[in-house]
Amino acid sequence: MEKIEFHNRNEVEKIYTDFIYAKGLHGNTKKSIDDLKELRKEYHCGQFQYHFVTLLIRNFKRVLVMSPKEMEIWIKRIDPCFGKCFYEVNNKGEYVKQTPFGEKLVQSLGYERLQNKILKKFFHETNNFKTCYYCNSQYTLTFVKEELESVKFQIDHIFPKKKYPYFSISLYNLIPSCANCNLNKGDGDFWTKDYFHPYLDSVGDYFKFTLGKKSDGTILLKGASIDHSDLQIDITGTGNIKVKNHNELFDITGIYGNFTEIASEIIELGREYPESKRKELLKHYKDSKDRPLFQDQESIDRVFLRVYPNKKDINKRPLSKFIQDISRFSDFYN
Repeated sequence: MEKIEFHNRNEVEKIYTDFIYAKGLHGNTKKSIDDLKELRKEYHCGQFQYHFVTLLIRNFKRVLVMSPKEMEIWIKRIDPCFGKCFYEVNNKGEYVKQTPFGEKLVQSLGYERLQNKILKKFFHETNNFKTCYYCNSQYTLTFVKEELESVKFQIDHIFPKKKYPYFSISLYNLIPSCANCNLNKGDGDFWTKDYFHPYLDSVGDYFKFTLGKKSDGTILLKGASIDHSDLQIDITGTGNIKVKNHNELFDITGIYGNFTEIASEIIELGREYPESKRKELLKHYKDSKDRPLFQDQESIDRVFLRVYPNKKDINKRPLSKFIQDISRFSDFYN
């Protein structure tokens, strides 16, 4: 839910380009460009497809690391007149299926070929975000036993590859996600004016999780006692169109409505170990050599909450945003 920021953008873009160019690996990019040239031969120089493939070949490196805003500019210039070259629509203007040219473009760029050998390896090695950006309720990475470097996760295309195949291997159009969010997102348009973009926006800045009572609909007061069966989890900020759309598309309130028991435990935790008590523990808990067991307040808070307590670390563990917000309904913080 925090914006995805690489520590050194230029360095990461170079690493990504090197991965795609597969220096020392399999010559993947040479194959991609060769395949694009072969695809171009299927069309004559008077056709849009011929000129578009030529454009991709000439701008290959640029497309690899193109910014989300520039992608939108390209889409809005290309799609109104030439979208039918990439995908078919019904009489309501809704996406139906990819055209043969669109399919060949994805194949020529090599997304399927690169997905397991290159893309997942890149995200695994440069990844400082472990959870799904869209929901923060699940990890994105799983590992297969006894298979070296076998990393499994789904890669979401922010602008769907079925409609915009020319961005199928663009870095800032790819994000590891959980299976549920990838499925829910589907192939609809994901414009930055309507939705939070993983590389542009921190979703968590725009809403907070709140606790209320199912029985009477009131908001729970800080430190109040309530049975988890009467807890209702909701979010603020739905007057913001992006928050509203994000909640509806990924069913955030539906997902987190299953975590009332965790919310109840956090309230109880705040009652048993308020901030004042934890500060005392920080002072007095020592090891056998009389050294503090906890380095600082953040360390002890992390032990109790079981997530990182700081906003900047939300992407490191599932439920971090939820637990951080709910802990402020309890006596965990003064």
